[in-house]
Amino acid sequence: SPEFVNNQFIFILKIFFNSVDAKENGLEGYLAFKEKYLNNERYDLIISDINMPILDGMEMLEKIREMDTQVPVIFITARHESDILLRAIELQISDFIIKPLSIDTISTIINKASEKLFLINTLLKKNTELELYLKTIEQMAFIIKMDMDLNITYINDIFSNSIDCETSNIIGQNFDFLKSKLS
Repeated sequence: SPEFVNNQFIFILKIFFNSVDAKENGLEGYLAFKEKYLNNERYDLIISDINMPILDGMEMLEKIREMDTQVPVIFITARHESDILLRAIELQISDFIIKPLSIDTISTIINKASEKLFLINTLLKKNTELELYLKTIEQMAFIIKMDMDLNITYINDIFSNSIDCETSNIIGQNFDFLKSKLS
């Protein structure tokens, strides 16, 4: 029965994820996504059947993509029609699980999607750390950038304040201008 398959599938998903939300139809799935989105929360991954009542998987994904173009989505389908698959690709589908479901296939596809998600989250975390480091350096060190002709393209506030000169008066000047200010 579909309910038995659904419960088995949810059990398998709980092996991979701390939290699993299961919805009965595409509208419920979309509304759950929208509620989280409006509360600045996110789903890490959406796994949806294409054939669902009220809103099918494709219609649900179209509505989700209006809010979020990044969340990975995996479709479960028995369909092989090229127009449906092409539309799913246009909506940036991450992968497909073709019915009948097999644990090996599910594991492989979820691992692939999770690995990509992990790498994206790691990159975002490293970028945040880098921005913090740069902000700290910006507040503690003199920073100046020049082009190949030694024209000043950037100078930070701490540097311009130390030579008692407005940043806008320094940008575009040759380095010789700055040397005269420092002497």
